[in-house]
Amino acid sequence: MLHAFVSIIPPGLPWPEAAVLISGLFELLGAVGILLPRYRSLAGWGLVALTICVTPANVYMWLHPELFPMVPEWVLLWRLPFQVFLLFCIIASTQRRIPLLSTPGPS
Repeated sequence: MLHAFVSIIPPGLPWPEAAVLISGLFELLGAVGILLPRYRSLAGWGLVALTICVTPANVYMWLHPELFPMVPEWVLLWRLPFQVFLLFCIIASTQRRIPLLSTPGPS
């Protein structure tokens, strides 16, 4: 399983095995963090950072579909907009909401 994730790391990035293991660890920490109200906001920002950090792998797969014949090309293309949607979901579900319109108090 590790090899499958290592294979999507762009060749120019150092230590692909370590990158996969470390990103997996932070993904698990983020998942635990969102379950704990005290750490939810921080975990959300960590997951946002992690999601941005894995973008080069998604772009690499999109630019080199011949290296990933088991994945349909349309899936490789749609991973990028889906990642933006995922960022929105992470922020919306882990950050406090600021009311856009203040409601008047009782008179």
